[in-house]
Amino acid sequence: MKLKSHTLDIITVCYNNLYGLRKTHKSLSGQICNDIRWIIVDGNSTDGTKDFLLNLKSKFIKIISENDKGLYDAMNKGISVSKGEYLFFLNSGDTLLTNLSSSVIKKLTSDVNVFNIKIADENDNALIKRKLSTNPDSLKVFPSIPHQSAFIRRSLFLKFGFYDLDFLLLADYEKFCKFLKNKVDFSFYDDIDVSIFNNDGLTSNFSNYNNLFNEIKKIQTKYFYRHSIRMTLVYKTKFFLFKIFRIKNLNVLRKVLHKF
Repeated sequence: MKLKSHTLDIITVCYNNLYGLRKTHKSLSGQICNDIRWIIVDGNSTDGTKDFLLNLKSKFIKIISENDKGLYDAMNKGISVSKGEYLFFLNSGDTLLTNLSSSVIKKLTSDVNVFNIKIADENDNALIKRKLSTNPDSLKVFPSIPHQSAFIRRSLFLKFGFYDLDFLLLADYEKFCKFLKNKVDFSFYDDIDVSIFNNDGLTSNFSNYNNLFNEIKKIQTKYFYRHSIRMTLVYKTKFFLFKIFRIKNLNVLRKVLHKF
């Protein structure tokens, strides 16, 4: 039976993170339906994830389980099979905080629709609300839009291309900057906390900070012809604190550097 067109595809990427996938699945309970569908892209996990996926029986859930080239390759696979008008990337370990049908769907009118998120530490506690920047030009300074906060019109990927695999850490930031450069519509809603971002991803790992900084410079120079001095100071300070004092708690650093 061919399903009618729908509003939203939630794309979840996972690899050997059964605990995180269960958590994400629980947060979506009761919300997957004809208008809101779930695409899961598993990188051929060996930790029991495949067995868990086999038990997800719903015509509104699509599962891909195969080897991939990393996070953004897996996200691109999700995009390639999506059919919804909008896409929302909620990876394994991230959790949904709101009822999409009643609070979010009706607000999806722009090309990119951005909501508040919260940040959890590696122990799933100490939630910190991330202050939403409501000016898209903030992208010229730093990666101000986490993909867990953004509902993106699918046609943008068809027009401007999928995530660029040359960027191992910030292909999503590169794409948002490309959208901004091409004057797509952004809307910001600071009255809804849409998700909890699990603070154990690639960009939260201090060992990646030097590479992260280099990608930011490359992206900003590509689209805005220079990189942000303010961003340089923030990221160099964070990296210095990590190298010298071995500070590993990102939430502590966020509090220290909050007013940068």
